[in-house]
Amino acid sequence: MLYTSRIILDNKLQLLSDMIYQNVQPIEGWRTREALYPRALEFEPLEDWHGIQTGDHWKAVYDHTRFFRARAVVPAFPDGRRPVLLLNVGGEAQVRINGEIVSHVVSYLDGSFLAERLRTRVYLPPTCRPGDEIDIEAEASLNFLEFVYTTTMQSPKPFAEYTFKQAC
Repeated sequence: MLYTSRIILDNKLQLLSDMIYQNVQPIEGWRTREALYPRALEFEPLEDWHGIQTGDHWKAVYDHTRFFRARAVVPAFPDGRRPVLLLNVGGEAQVRINGEIVSHVVSYLDGSFLAERLRTRVYLPPTCRPGDEIDIEAEASLNFLEFVYTTTMQSPKPFAEYTFKQAC
């Protein structure tokens, strides 16, 4: 099949159309806690769960992880479209919906040369329907590329401070 300018343009327009979000609703009631990550799949909580809101800062330390949790109701969405979670907790995070890993999100420090290369869109599983209650969990840590390029590598434990920017 010959790819013409029209086919390429139609494909790009479809991609852009998929990024137009309707019925965007903020997700409130987020809780967070920090944990030490001594070995693979082992966590030692360093604090109790407490509230966090968009705009709050958190520190990512090399061998620590931070958990974020919330419950939400899936809003109505047009036929033929999939519901999307827009999540920017900072750093790199694995995202679970109802306990199952569904995606990863990545963002960078403000001012970083990588700051525009974020990935914050998470498609909800096809089984999610309007009105369903879902459990959302993100397990976040220091972004690897920032770990490599950060000046804090000189410290005994490299770290970065991120901002919980978006949850809707």
